[in-house]
Amino acid sequence: MPDIDQIICQESNPFGSETLKVPDFWVQNQDQASTVNSIHQQQFLQLESVLDLVIEQKYSKTAVLSGDSGSGKSHLLARLKHEFNPKAFFAYIEFWVDDDYMWRHILRRTVDSLLQIPEGEQESQLLLWLKGLTIFQNQSIAQRILGERNVFINDLSRAFPSGLYNARNFFSVLFHLTNPELYPLACDWLKGEDLAEEDLRTLGVRRSIDSEDAAQGILINFATISSSTKPIVLCFDNLDNLPSLPDGTPNFKGLFNFNSTIHTRAIRNLFILISVVTNTWGQAKRQVPPADLALASRTVIRLKDINLDQAEALWAMRLYSLHAQATPQPRSSIYPLNRQQLQLYFPNPRARPRNVLEAGRQLFQQYKNGLVNSTPQPETVDIKSAFQLLWRSEYREVAGKISRVTTVATTDLIQMLVEALQALGITEIRKHLLNGAYSGYSLSYQKSGKVGVVWAENANMKSFYNIMKACQRANRECDALYLIRVTDVGTPRLSGHRIYREVFSNPPNKHIRENLTSVHHLATYHKLVKDAVANELIISGQTISLEKLEKLIRESKILQQCKLLRDLGIFGTTQTTQASSTQNPTPTPTASTSQPRTNQPEIVRVVNPEEDLKRYLVNQLNVQQFMGLETLINNAHQEFPELELTVIENVIKQLCEAKKVKILDPDAPRANQLIISVPRNA
Repeated sequence: MPDIDQIICQESNPFGSETLKVPDFWVQNQDQASTVNSIHQQQFLQLESVLDLVIEQKYSKTAVLSGDSGSGKSHLLARLKHEFNPKAFFAYIEFWVDDDYMWRHILRRTVDSLLQIPEGEQESQLLLWLKGLTIFQNQSIAQRILGERNVFINDLSRAFPSGLYNARNFFSVLFHLTNPELYPLACDWLKGEDLAEEDLRTLGVRRSIDSEDAAQGILINFATISSSTKPIVLCFDNLDNLPSLPDGTPNFKGLFNFNSTIHTRAIRNLFILISVVTNTWGQAKRQVPPADLALASRTVIRLKDINLDQAEALWAMRLYSLHAQATPQPRSSIYPLNRQQLQLYFPNPRARPRNVLEAGRQLFQQYKNGLVNSTPQPETVDIKSAFQLLWRSEYREVAGKISRVTTVATTDLIQMLVEALQALGITEIRKHLLNGAYSGYSLSYQKSGKVGVVWAENANMKSFYNIMKACQRANRECDALYLIRVTDVGTPRLSGHRIYREVFSNPPNKHIRENLTSVHHLATYHKLVKDAVANELIISGQTISLEKLEKLIRESKILQQCKLLRDLGIFGTTQTTQASSTQNPTPTPTASTSQPRTNQPEIVRVVNPEEDLKRYLVNQLNVQQFMGLETLINNAHQEFPELELTVIENVIKQLCEAKKVKILDPDAPRANQLIISVPRNA
């Protein structure tokens, strides 16, 4: 086996920029892979004691988890979920983009989280919650009530005779959760999807959850019924992105009003956990009414900086996988780093976990460079390459979560579109173009005239009719009006369809049937915006502000691959690309040459897989500076599993011939060969 220095030369920096991103709440086995148990252990035990009180007393409790950016708040939430899932159900609730849809957002996020399958279980939290009800504990009764809908509803009605909102409809949907064929449809109703009339009849309900009052009622139903099973932990995180007040600070009044509603109405069996940056918590305390603040701040837990022993344990955790490959074993668990370096970086001697990891990244890279160069070279930071690698990682994660357009709430889709338009320099963007109940489904912007956009995936034709009526009115004030909708538009005999044809068959108005990859692009950028606003976006040691992120987006031209933005004409004249060459099987109105244009350059063609591979390989080497040839090939094969190893090897050969990369020791055994990026001016 190779020694540790040979392995360091061959492998990627274990402190690389992608590993410093905010962890996903549902990362599996996080405690084993990336947790030092001594870090924030006191705060962990405090939170456990609050949860134990909820379990014992059945009364809802609230705790505020406060800490500076990079102190480990999101990581601690993930650890709580991992370790406490046996005694509670967990829901992760990020910021909402529109205060008018707050309760609907919280309900949707709660159900989305309940659909996740905990570690060690075979069923979702939602089914475990349902089957944990006292009424199901008697096996003979459970078999009887599961066999027939009315029996199920009547038995639950007797078990919960009062205090539930729209109880029979709610119980009817719960009954259909037990049918694998109707389970997805029942979940959609619980999330607040605006279902078609036929689907509502199938579930035995009259209407979808279409208002804040209805969402509040259903969410409280979950809590009320949970009093006979495990509590639900509602984790509120990333609150710097809440809708802003006129002075630009997040508006916390809605969140604390939600919390007060839970407590004043004596809703049982909820643990509301609010994770917030320390400075943002200070802003919240100044703007929230004293009564609401008092109900929320009975338990405030502050994350502190870690000591150097804990910092050393963090380094050892990151370096463990390299040490495990080495013979002989390194003399120190943090080799090639040392305790003296920690003391020099953090003479305090305390630090935030993120800063400790960033110091490790820099020091590791300096040591690695010194193994190849006789004089150790400083790290060369390539932000653009690191950003493109981070984008790939985030995009893949987003695509794994969003399997259909309607996975994302329409108000969130509109916000994602707003953020992308802002990054691309579009001006005078305004949300709420439409009037009435569906105002959150719309926006407008200025581009050679006023352009209106309505995004409506409602399957219910009554809702579609109302949206089309609103579009009919909005059309009078727009130079162009676009409808984004992949859901069908009904039959010609329906009134909504007739208005749709009247409005969107006249250019420059048009109907855009969006594809899922565009949503993935928008959602990926939305994730990065969220992290940037919260000062959580770290690339190659630099904290990336929203302004810097927008600049990187424009320079990288990544969003030019988003078909929706091309269909909106954001990038000028549309060319035929691999991503958009498939013709829509359903004829739709198209825009005329009078459609608003810009002077922006035409879109780039979507690259083929081999071109994409070339970019990935060069970006990897720009960031890592050098690594083992076999490591690079293996990494590329994991990233592009559809490509044969021979194809990857041939592409690397092409890059060598083009003098973009170079193998440092071509005569060495392949397992020992190193490959390096060639500077552009070399």
